[in-house]
Amino acid sequence: MFTRSKLKQITKVQQYLMISVGIIIMVSGFYFFLIPANIVAGGVTGLGLILNHAFDFSISITVLIFNSLLLVLGLVTLGKKVFLKSIYGSLLFPAVLFIHETFIPVLDIQGDLFIAVIFGGALLGLGFGIVLKFGGTSGGTDIPVKILNKKLKLPLSFSIYLIDGIIVTLGIIAFFESNGIIGGLYALIAIYISGKIADIVVVGSNSKKQCK
Repeated sequence: MFTRSKLKQITKVQQYLMISVGIIIMVSGFYFFLIPANIVAGGVTGLGLILNHAFDFSISITVLIFNSLLLVLGLVTLGKKVFLKSIYGSLLFPAVLFIHETFIPVLDIQGDLFIAVIFGGALLGLGFGIVLKFGGTSGGTDIPVKILNKKLKLPLSFSIYLIDGIIVTLGIIAFFESNGIIGGLYALIAIYISGKIADIVVVGSNSKKQCK
């Protein structure tokens, strides 16, 4: 009861601070581990990595463009409430990624895909769990997932698997020469790890609150 009452008193500044921390952790997982290994673990960042490989586009700018388009789509399809809830994370994520691209050297993981998916997936899940726990969203494919759920009545889990599955498949095709089919399998491992850790951060903390 004590923990729950404290969480209710959290200020907007504290909420957005924690969402920001979560997004920074997510970007770190992508930038330092998944991107150097060419692991396309779904999401708009995965699309950005594919377009960067094919056309040398900036990943952060690509993410910003896709997120902006998806925000507009969310406003039209899902309404103003979802738009306002999504706008902060949708714009902060590519901004943080841009700062990383501009000022921070890429980590040399020496082609170790195992290290990439373990640490990349863990950081991605930890960051995403924090964002969700404090009522935020990282934008991106969260919006089409909600659209599929609302308009076609598809379960959220199925919508996530469908969209990420398409992006992972595109990633296998884009990086087939360097990673082969193995790259896609490692991407699935990264997605699994991130999902499990996000569950622990969100559901685990809720179960502790109930115990108290």
